[in-house]
Amino acid sequence: MISENKSDKIFYGLDHLRALAIFIVFFFHYFILSGGEPNWLPDYAGFGWTGVDLFFVLSGFLISSQLFLKIKQEKKISYKDFFLKRIFRIIPAYLTVVVIYFVFPVFREKESLPSIWKFLTFTQNFGLT
Repeated sequence: MISENKSDKIFYGLDHLRALAIFIVFFFHYFILSGGEPNWLPDYAGFGWTGVDLFFVLSGFLISSQLFLKIKQEKKISYKDFFLKRIFRIIPAYLTVVVIYFVFPVFREKESLPSIWKFLTFTQNFGLT
């Protein structure tokens, strides 16, 4: 179902698919933390990476749809407003997860993490082998 307001289109079905993708990722992480228990879990949780792919593909589509709608309506695209909206939507959740990782070690997937400055500068994945 597509809902059309004056300036927005909402793709409810795609939002549900994104929720499913998040569920698949949580399922995979539960598999990691549970050590493969119950016995049926490894058969279903091993494809958790597909949830990440699906989430980002759908997010990219939904975000770019906002820009294409403005183009279609012949409205000016404010990149400043666009990126500020993205920053205020993403950074608080990101920083919350970083705080949880560093304050509550039980939530970590590995016993050690890169330095916090790498998370704050978005360079935590550089130099991994």
